[in-house]
Amino acid sequence: MKIVRVGAILLWLAFSLQYALGQEKAQTSPAADSQPAGGPSAAAAATILPPPVKGSRIPHDKIGCAACHTEPLLWEGAQKKFYVPQETLEHDVHWQKGVACSDCHGGDPTSTKYADAHAGLVPISRVRDRCGLCHKEEKLNLIMGVHAKAGDKDERGRGQPLDCSKCHGSNPHEILAVNDKNSPVRWGNQVRTCGACHAEGEQTYAVTAHGKGLFEAGLKLTAVCADCHGSHGIFFAADRRSTLNPANVAKTCSKCHQSIEGRLQNSVHGRNVATATAKQLESAATRIKNQPVCTDCHLGHPALAASQGQFRLPLVDESCGNCHAAMYSRYARNVHSVLTDQGFAPAAKCSDCHGSHSTLAVNDPKSRLAVGENRLRTCQQCHA
Repeated sequence: MKIVRVGAILLWLAFSLQYALGQEKAQTSPAADSQPAGGPSAAAAATILPPPVKGSRIPHDKIGCAACHTEPLLWEGAQKKFYVPQETLEHDVHWQKGVACSDCHGGDPTSTKYADAHAGLVPISRVRDRCGLCHKEEKLNLIMGVHAKAGDKDERGRGQPLDCSKCHGSNPHEILAVNDKNSPVRWGNQVRTCGACHAEGEQTYAVTAHGKGLFEAGLKLTAVCADCHGSHGIFFAADRRSTLNPANVAKTCSKCHQSIEGRLQNSVHGRNVATATAKQLESAATRIKNQPVCTDCHLGHPALAASQGQFRLPLVDESCGNCHAAMYSRYARNVHSVLTDQGFAPAAKCSDCHGSHSTLAVNDPKSRLAVGENRLRTCQQCHA
């Protein structure tokens, strides 16, 4: 360790001497304003080029930047911001995968000449803009989505795209892989990261079936923000590109609820046109836009477990009744409705008799309410 520190200090002294000589030359040379301190070679290197998509992959022991910038004895006061602890770099996913300092900051990490090593540096205020040079698809999705103007405002008061650091971490030299247990966007941490801006969303998520699965049961497979909303390409639900648009929501939910999607497709509410007759297709065409999807019944963040009284009690009027107004008015006059209005959650609701995801037309022989044995068995669930 002492040898490394002595080497870093000697390199620093050499850089300081070169910098001082460059400054002296800059003061005496008429053309000095047009080139960085250190001479023409530095000026030639000043062109800032985009980095290789997968990083320069320069061996770590060949990156001279680290020799000085990871040495704490060399930095103090206002210059402390240029110090990067070695252990921080070792955690960084970019450093691990071969992204060199110069890929983001510019300069020549292999040079031992101060002017050449620091030629063409990207201003610190613009370094974060270079994320999109490698992460092109992520940046494109971001600027098209709901976070396109969610960042800091510019001098004209216009919102800028949300900065990567808001989600991936504030320390640009310690960006963790998504599957790292300490990453702010890993499934166990993601809800709280999003909740830093979407506090109400975090609170309502916590009481849902998904939230209880995460926070109370510790389930690894429960849905978190990105599973439903997407990650970089997040759009408003009314946008056809949104994962929660009515045309896409079943596909989104079926990533976890695969068996339910199959049952729903074959139900009276389904959209399984592959097995439909021409007559069925003709009649379905007029109501295709009004066929319910997952969020019509389960809503969004208040996606409570179906067994919870908070889900069952408003089910008839707030979910089924929205489409089946005539049937709801008839239900409202029977004893099941009276008990429901009194807050008795076990009282029969629509799904108790008709089924939930596998609902079939009453005249279908497979329906739970088909005349005969099916209807009898359904009623005997409560009236044994």
